Amino acid sequence: MNDWLKNNTAVKVLSLFISVILWIYVLNVQNPPIERMIYVTPQDQNLKDTYILETKLPNIKIKIRGLRESINSVEQREQVEATMDLKTARLGTNTALVKVTVPTGMELVDYEPRSVNIVIDTILEREFPLDIMIDGEAMEGYILGEVNMESKVISVKGRTKKLNLVKKGLVHVNVTSAQQDITSTFSIDPIDSHGNIVEDVEVIPHKVQVYVPIHKLEPLEPEENISEDGEQQVPQGTDAQNEQELGIPLKEETNEQSE
Repeated sequence: MNDWLKNNTAVKVLSLFISVILWIYVLNVQNPPIERMIYVTPQDQNLKDTYILETKLPNIKIKIRGLRESINSVEQREQVEATMDLKTARLGTNTALVKVTVPTGMELVDYEPRSVNIVIDTILEREFPLDIMIDGEAMEGYILGEVNMESKVISVKGRTKKLNLVKKGLVHVNVTSAQQDITSTFSIDPIDSHGNIVEDVEVIPHKVQVYVPIHKLEPLEPEENISEDGEQQVPQGTDAQNEQELGIPLKEETNEQSE
């Protein structure tokens, strides 16, 4: 027995055997392999720039296996990916295959669904007329002049079905109690035929400069009524006119009466 222990090779073999036993013990008792279910939202890849995904993608249910330390690591789980290659996708309804990848040290057991039905629309850009709506009134004694906008046409970018709803761009300018000219930039809203704002589209430009002149009304001077023969006309509807029509001579001026 002593001779065997003195054999260097035998000692090495025994040490290696004990190390393997301890390693297996640690793996299975201290850090055993486990399975876990996680959920990942698939990411689309290679979709054309002029296309947009209309479908809200479902979460992919993924079962993974690995050592407890790795499976419980948030950082490791975040490396599990689900992707869809949409390079060959076309407008309308498509069936996209889902591919799942896991990091080193994990094993992919199963996942579902294996494919997802998606709807793809296209992104377009169109021109629309730009209109202005004046809200409120200027202060009493003031009036609005001719309104001038920097542009009367805008571009709207978005999905086809959204663009089909847009009829024009609209700018709201509030002139309530205004006493001086208004020069400022105002936001542009894309409006449908019912006057509602169309969401999920991009207006280019999204603002426009507007100039609204405000003029002060000048008081009107009373006009003298002079007849063709140079005589002063008596305003209609006055007592003096009524007396004149009845043949009653008009009263002399006050200074003449005093004489």
